[in-house]
Amino acid sequence: MLSRAIARGLALFVGCTAALNCVGEWMHADFDTSPLWLDMRGLGESWQSGLQWSFALLLLLYAFRPDAGRWRRGATAVVLTAMIAKALVDVGNVWWLDSSGRIALGFPVPLSLFVAGTGVWLLYAAVKVRPNRGATTREHAASIAVAGGAAVAFALLQMLCFGATDYRQPADAAVVFGARAYADGRPSLALSDRVGTAARLYHQGLVRELILSGGPGDGAVHETEAMVRHAVSLGVPREAMRLDIGGTSTSQTVAFCEELYRKERPRRLLVVSHFYHLPRVDLEFRRVGLRVATVPAEETRTLARLPQFMAREVAAYWHSTFRPLWSRSRG
Repeated sequence: MLSRAIARGLALFVGCTAALNCVGEWMHADFDTSPLWLDMRGLGESWQSGLQWSFALLLLLYAFRPDAGRWRRGATAVVLTAMIAKALVDVGNVWWLDSSGRIALGFPVPLSLFVAGTGVWLLYAAVKVRPNRGATTREHAASIAVAGGAAVAFALLQMLCFGATDYRQPADAAVVFGARAYADGRPSLALSDRVGTAARLYHQGLVRELILSGGPGDGAVHETEAMVRHAVSLGVPREAMRLDIGGTSTSQTVAFCEELYRKERPRRLLVVSHFYHLPRVDLEFRRVGLRVATVPAEETRTLARLPQFMAREVAAYWHSTFRPLWSRSRG
């Protein structure tokens, strides 16, 4: 029972994610979360849509009615095989980019390898012929618990696999997300590390300017003012900085950059924050049509409240992912 409950829980998670993506694409033309777990953008719109609906239908059917006939098992096997094959292609691509120096993996295992492993588990479970028996209430509860655990694990893997990977490359500017500034004007460790990383990008010649975004500090010194002071101390000229003093949230920083580049889209922006924050940052920028490459802050030491920050980011990540489903569409 346990192995089937795990398989049904994973199917419930993947099926719900695919179904919500299908609904989102129907409601908003620019809604697409599939690259978060399986990048199907190169397959063409028709193939991408067909696979999304197939994932949603077949995996949700398995999650709620695991005992299936020959035709449904065959269709499920085809869809899952395609999922595994595409995920393995993505794994090879990530490792090639890392070995060629185009990116720097912060975690040795790409997220796509976990996606492929999930597909293999589901393929084995979904096509295996078993005696027809109904699922117990206990198995249903276990499956729902597994789906919830998979949602948490997926968000954490996004932080470790994607967020910790350094995608730095030549760009027009680096957007630096704010963090706490103490009452005496000193930047916190998180803020200092983010600004220090951006200053290195500037000195490496990868960007021409820094966009420093933040909100009020603990005292009279605004976060952006503390960021400017620290960047200047690191040799970045003041004229190479722009300030977003209203950047009290990720979405507000993204909105500032969207307004800044409304008339002419930049070639690319680098965005600097801590690794746990970057998957959500990338999603928000991509949603407004700005091309970004993420650069995790080079940490002087591990943040004392890192587990708390990561736990909070799990909820923020999923809220941001599907927020367009209940928010007003963009005009």
